[in-house]
Amino acid sequence: RALGGVDVVYDAVGGDLGAAAFRALKPAGHFLIIGFAAGDTPALPLNHALVKNITLSGFYWGGLLRLDPVAVKDSLKQIFAWYADGAISPHVSHRLPLAQAAEGLDLLAQRKATGKVLILP
Repeated sequence: RALGGVDVVYDAVGGDLGAAAFRALKPAGHFLIIGFAAGDTPALPLNHALVKNITLSGFYWGGLLRLDPVAVKDSLKQIFAWYADGAISPHVSHRLPLAQAAEGLDLLAQRKATGKVLILP
């Protein structure tokens, strides 16, 4: 808050955390609604969106795939090119052998993973 807030929120969690992230936006910020991993949609004070000129955008791959499959194909092509060039890389918090697959699922269920959980054969 001392810095005035954030410019963009990428919210894939929703719930109370999504609402808290929304409150952290600067005026003219952007709130990207990606999903609801917390299980609940956030209760957003839309009057704040109005007075702070906040833009809300929803993004759902499944819906976009039906609307514009070429855009999805082009987006994935670009993402994989960035990955191949080393410009982006997913954060992997756990690498587990197949024998520990149940432990990997527990990490996800208990929200103890801070990145991808890889199960290695």
